[in-house]
Amino acid sequence: MIKIFIVLFLVCFSTVPTDLIQTRNLYEKLKDSEANTLALQKVVSNSSTIFPGIKKAYLAVAHMALAQYRVSPIYKWKAFSEGKARLEEVLKEDSTLMEVRYIRLTIQQHAPRLLGYNTKIKEDRNYLVAQLNALKKNDPDLFARIYTYLLLKNNLTEAEKNVINR
Repeated sequence: MIKIFIVLFLVCFSTVPTDLIQTRNLYEKLKDSEANTLALQKVVSNSSTIFPGIKKAYLAVAHMALAQYRVSPIYKWKAFSEGKARLEEVLKEDSTLMEVRYIRLTIQQHAPRLLGYNTKIKEDRNYLVAQLNALKKNDPDLFARIYTYLLLKNNLTEAEKNVINR
């Protein structure tokens, strides 16, 4: 309970740009509606404060997410594949972007298996567990999101829990 209080306290005093917070909030709601996906595209496209690599990643994800709101299986596959290629390109340019690793992990864990986009789950999960504590001071909002996601969705071992609870 104390850990959660500390995380919430850190988030309240974050210096993260508001458009990035809004982007993250919309990202978490992509599956809820096409309007959220279009809003994400708009916020990210109009932002001047979001780091370029992260901006490209969120635009790639929005492109992928639009696939679920289309009827044609060919369009769905094409949109997903194009977004996936864009996201992978961002990580090829800079594989240390934790936010992009987090985005890729969440997408791979929720994408249908038949799309074959699940080969980096373990790599991203291990990277995030190992590097998570570096975010505590610099970006407490992202820290809280990743921390919560890892605890709730990833069946962490005791050793991994110990690493992220340091």
